[in-house]
Amino acid sequence: MADIETIKCNFIGDFKVGDNILVNGKALCRLSSANESNTFNKLMAVQAGSIVEAALDQIIYRAKNYTTAGVPNIPAEALRKSGTPRSSDLTTSFRP
Repeated sequence: MADIETIKCNFIGDFKVGDNILVNGKALCRLSSANESNTFNKLMAVQAGSIVEAALDQIIYRAKNYTTAGVPNIPAEALRKSGTPRSSDLTTSFRP
């Protein structure tokens, strides 16, 4: 198993999301250590995607709601427009 490094992060504002990231990270480590002959590659990609999605959600949430000075690299208009998309905004295409 790989060495575990503790990283202090202060961008997570919702403890439930932080717990979710932690659980998904531990699951990713377990999958990685048991990944003989690349059996779990797709599952590992899903776990990693879940972690990235939760982290980005928290970064955007904090940038929108907890900054008084603003975020210099993100225009104010983009921050106002960013948010949770409505289900009608999401399109998914499936190929048989």
